[in-house]
Amino acid sequence: MTEQYRVGVIGAGNMGSAIINSISQNENYSIIASRRTEQALKEIKNQYEVEVTTDNNEVVSQSDVIILGVKPNNLDEVLKGTREFHNSQLWISIAAGKTIQSIEEVLGKDSRIIRCMPNIGMNYGTGVVAYSSNEACREYDIRTFEELFQGKATCFKTDEANMNLVTASASFMGNIGSMLDTFTKSLVKGGLSESEAKLLTRSILETNNYYISNGGGNIYEKVASKGGTTEAAEKHAITQGLHRIIEEMVLVSIKRCEELEK
Repeated sequence: MTEQYRVGVIGAGNMGSAIINSISQNENYSIIASRRTEQALKEIKNQYEVEVTTDNNEVVSQSDVIILGVKPNNLDEVLKGTREFHNSQLWISIAAGKTIQSIEEVLGKDSRIIRCMPNIGMNYGTGVVAYSSNEACREYDIRTFEELFQGKATCFKTDEANMNLVTASASFMGNIGSMLDTFTKSLVKGGLSESEAKLLTRSILETNNYYISNGGGNIYEKVASKGGTTEAAEKHAITQGLHRIIEEMVLVSIKRCEELEK
């Protein structure tokens, strides 16, 4: 791609900003972003050196590709407000639970629409983005989408029926962070310094990541020994229903996605 394309980001919150961060490093694209508050836009403009506005219609009218980063409960209102400016752009939605069909009902089935779910790993170059597209999308649209996101993430296409599962995984990153924070604080409470506790927590994450990335299964089998400390902690987790709770957390996230579809 040699021609510079204009990308509009409507709703430059945490995830929208992560996407802007990724796109801003690609010289093939220029960016215009919108958000409700002037102060938030000022910070985005200063950090990423992009054009900003509080007017969503300005974003749509000036963009070849539009990324919808608004909250699911605001998506319909935003789409209806920009509908008169809709022409031939590629629309990309990251709104959890909102189906391609629901977007087509506002913009029309001839609109080129991609539904995706990135995770916050995009901020750190470790993101994963799953996506689905409607029948109006062309191969060129898919290539454009992947080029936009692959700077900071790995992309894969999946059936839209799987998107709620992908959303649950993106949400679980925050849940894991909360659990690890509790673990780290427990080490500090036991007597370690904060830096020592964080070093150990980081080692846990990095070792598991290495093991998974190199084809390993459950690293528990490598760590646990008969009658040892790992086995004792695992038995306690099973007794207290930790694994069941994790499964239920995934189901709760999926249920919430289904509620957001309505």
